[in-house]
Amino acid sequence: MAARSLQQSGATVVGARNRTERPAAAVPKNSAAQSPASPVGTLSNALMKTAECRALAERIARDVRESTGQSIRQLCVEVDVDRVRLSGNCSTFYSKQLAQHAAIDGAGQRSISNEIEVN
Repeated sequence: MAARSLQQSGATVVGARNRTERPAAAVPKNSAAQSPASPVGTLSNALMKTAECRALAERIARDVRESTGQSIRQLCVEVDVDRVRLSGNCSTFYSKQLAQHAAIDGAGQRSISNEIEVN
């Protein structure tokens, strides 16, 4: 019954708990629905950051392969918001150092964690 009266009043019924949304014209401009901290904005920002991190990881991996002549075996580059992590195996410390310098050039302000093992 409550849902029927809400529908007749112009509100939209959402979910099984009979929560209602206000029509778009009734939402104030400074509401949480339009603030940057809303869940939808946060999700899209997180997805955008994830895509940026993935692209940066691919770029750094390419730069590391080019600068080391592909001497790093099982190279893995992980990029987080504030950190770049390198892992893999190589045969010389020089290759490990070249990989780190290639990552530093592409990482910007992120810290570098070089976990490449020399065998």
